[in-house]
Amino acid sequence: MEPILEPEALPDLSLDDLSRSEQMLKDSLFKVGHMAGLSDAQLFADWQQINQQASSM
Repeated sequence: MEPILEPEALPDLSLDDLSRSEQMLKDSLFKVGHMAGLSDAQLFADWQQINQQASSM
């Protein structure tokens, strides 16, 4: 998947901003996953996969 914006065009984000964004994403995944009937174990596995994919970029 290609990035939409060049890195130079992105705003500067602090580590705190990134941590909050990551937590919001995780919370959203679990909320929607629970609404879809997924277990915490399934959602945790999905979250780990997301983190692994993000780390390899």
